[in-house]
Amino acid sequence: MPLITTVIIVIVAVLVTALIVWNVAVSYRKKVVESKIGSAEEKAREIIDEAMKRKNVKAFSKSRKKL
Repeated sequence: MPLITTVIIVIVAVLVTALIVWNVAVSYRKKVVESKIGSAEEKAREIIDEAMKRKNVKAFSKSRKKL
């Protein structure tokens, strides 16, 4: 096989491999980021729920003191 053909095959193989690795890396990064966003949203909901519970407990306590 001539040298130029071998060089072209190697270059094409490297480019194809680079594209595959790039797509896998982007997919992995996207999955990690979405997981972190989901965790943050869940934590935010927990914080809001806890705040609402405390607000309701305080309102209930105030209404009982008036009685």
